[in-house]
Amino acid sequence: MWPSYISNPEFAIYRERAVRERNEGIARAGYLAIVGLGRLQANLAGSVLPRIEGAIGAYRAWRDRHAALRELHALDDHLLRDIGLTRADFDGVVRARDAAAEPEAETAAPEVVVVAQDIALQAYAAGRCHDEWRQAA
Repeated sequence: MWPSYISNPEFAIYRERAVRERNEGIARAGYLAIVGLGRLQANLAGSVLPRIEGAIGAYRAWRDRHAALRELHALDDHLLRDIGLTRADFDGVVRARDAAAEPEAETAAPEVVVVAQDIALQAYAAGRCHDEWRQAA
């Protein structure tokens, strides 16, 4: 059996107001959750992705250095004497090659800006909320 205030027509305004505010609260919570996820995505894109790209770049540089060292170690001593190198010079040659191949200045990634707006609060501030429950009382 329902309590009398649920079926009483005098309380219909309050029931409608409660339903409306509950729906508005659920909509606001969903909106804020979406905005929060957008901020999280922007923060991850701004902080984690450059680190992953840096790690991948470091791995590629390491792989290229070791490939160059393998090629140099594959040369015989006679050929090395002809070009004026010793096996002790290999690290310096590879580092000089890497230093010459590095770009002077890297361009920075554009900054992602996320602007959060609570549309339910904006409607309340603009006076578009339903406040007829005050008039009924």
